[in-house]
Amino acid sequence: MEPAPRATSQLRANGTVSHTQSQQIEDPTNRESEEFDETREKLQMIRVKFLRLAHRLGQTPHNVVVAQVLYRLGLAEQLRGRNGGRVAGFDRTSAMAEHLEATGQEPLDFSCTIMVL
Repeated sequence: MEPAPRATSQLRANGTVSHTQSQQIEDPTNRESEEFDETREKLQMIRVKFLRLAHRLGQTPHNVVVAQVLYRLGLAEQLRGRNGGRVAGFDRTSAMAEHLEATGQEPLDFSCTIMVL
């Protein structure tokens, strides 16, 4: 809930009174919340892209490596949330990845660099 702007009265040199509104001070918790929502959305899209890639490589979400990556993305989201914020549900992420793969309308847009020694 944002604080309401306060009206202040100022006495001018000629004796008239003017009413001005003070500017609202931006709530730092609101800004942090917006940053966390942005981070959550980015991590959600990384999860979706990763699940789509795993599906194309013939892996299931229950594969040890796939599950470990998803777990670590969840940890990253919790650490960023400071209060152990809620992590996006796996079912929602998995359903979104399956839907995008089934429709095939949105490209995966994934690049990979392999260094051979």
